[in-house]
Amino acid sequence: MKNKVNLFGIIVFITVIGFAIIACDDGIKPDVDVVGATLRLYDKPVTVDDSADECTATDFAFIIGGPLSTFISGTPEVNLVNGKLTIELDAPKPEAMDTLSDFFEYSLYGVDIFNSGLTANPSLDEVLCFGLYRFFESEGKYYLKFEKEETYDLIFLIYVDKNVTINGTTVGSEPFEDTFDNVILYQGWNYLIGIVDDDGNYTFTSKRSEPSGYTWTLFWNDLS
Repeated sequence: MKNKVNLFGIIVFITVIGFAIIACDDGIKPDVDVVGATLRLYDKPVTVDDSADECTATDFAFIIGGPLSTFISGTPEVNLVNGKLTIELDAPKPEAMDTLSDFFEYSLYGVDIFNSGLTANPSLDEVLCFGLYRFFESEGKYYLKFEKEETYDLIFLIYVDKNVTINGTTVGSEPFEDTFDNVILYQGWNYLIGIVDDDGNYTFTSKRSEPSGYTWTLFWNDLS
């Protein structure tokens, strides 16, 4: 009899848990951040720059090189609806990725990768990556950028194919220095953050989740 009572209790417990799970599935998407190989951001509030207040575009799944679908697997989405931003990005396509050394050479201002003074484990040439800085709408007239107001900080969403740790300060011929303070990029999507000082030097850090103090902002592209 005692065993039957215990079994009945287990059945009731499982039934209640199952009902709770069903009841909570109300279609509301959580505010998810960077996780593993997929980046999903839901309902991020967007600040509209004065120059972009007439923008009616909702699809921002484009970069300078073309639609994100050219570079990202699956069906990448960057949608702006009712002032809220949703981003869904899978892993980049293998043919779209380049080495971290090439990324730093061409994407980050002031970094002298050929005489860098940086150390990385594994080396920058052994890590494949893909970085995103701005999301454009199809005609290129408007773009979204993750930024801190009135600063020249650099914020990249960057995908790497393996974990890497970067340290050191550049020693190139440029008058500016770039310091990498134990920057750990984990396999998958990361935020790479370059904070600039009054002398134009950047200190880079990284985070897996969205860093505080920065907001998504909609701009008019005066170069389009």
